[in-house]
Amino acid sequence: MSYPIKYRERTIEYRREGHTLEETKATFKVSISTIRKWERQLKEKGELRPKTLTRKPKKIEPEKLRAYVAEHPDAYQRKIAWEFM
Repeated sequence: MSYPIKYRERTIEYRREGHTLEETKATFKVSISTIRKWERQLKEKGELRPKTLTRKPKKIEPEKLRAYVAEHPDAYQRKIAWEFM
């Protein structure tokens, strides 16, 4: 779960007001490495939007699994797993 953009912006704004990393960490309960990462991201990309998650494709295609289970409704999970190895 990521921090909201408004929270990130307020944290960086607080830091730019002249507060130290330690003060910012204590006030916002965010690690120093996270604060530095947000500062670097704002400098390089000009925004504080969190990364979008990219998920790896599943190993078994859901449609193929459904079709197999429909054809073999009494198959044990071990047998189904063996078929998709």
